[in-house]
Amino acid sequence: MSTDTTTGKTLAAMTAEVQEHGRADGWYDTAVSFGEAMAYLHSEVSEVLEAWRRWGTRDATHDCRPYDDGGSCTQPHDQKPEGVGSEFADVLIRLLDSCIRFGVDLESEAAREAPAYVLSGSFPENVNTLHFLIARAYMARQMGEVPGPDFACVYAFVRQCCTKYGIDLEAEYERKMQFNRSRPHRHEKRP
Repeated sequence: MSTDTTTGKTLAAMTAEVQEHGRADGWYDTAVSFGEAMAYLHSEVSEVLEAWRRWGTRDATHDCRPYDDGGSCTQPHDQKPEGVGSEFADVLIRLLDSCIRFGVDLESEAAREAPAYVLSGSFPENVNTLHFLIARAYMARQMGEVPGPDFACVYAFVRQCCTKYGIDLEAEYERKMQFNRSRPHRHEKRP
């Protein structure tokens, strides 16, 4: 059983927490195909790169954010966690959500499959590897394989990236889940 030293939560406990929040917020009211779930996971990984391009690896939670219309802001944005760490937490949350939807016990898979990857010195290349690992999970599923081992690879690589860049993934997960609980029901603007 993998227990985090910061939060004391196992992957199973975090999965249950993501599921409880997702059900309460209505995210499980409609089915999502495996391909859609992987596309959403890719989008979270792309946000990691965008955060890095904007702020490097530092926490940017209290930075002033520009308005969408191009104007300048005068108040610091101090509610939503921002930065690479926060975006890696979103990747973890989306991965746990995918495990829930497709019946993967990530804790068991991660204990069985503990790959160690050689990370690149280039942050964008590491993000590209994450995209590759997600695409590999999609292709394996297309060939009738279970996604568990591939999800474990995604999780292991995210953890390695966070270690390399000095990010406390579990602490970021806690911050992001706390923020998510404050958001309105089904907050995204999807059709």
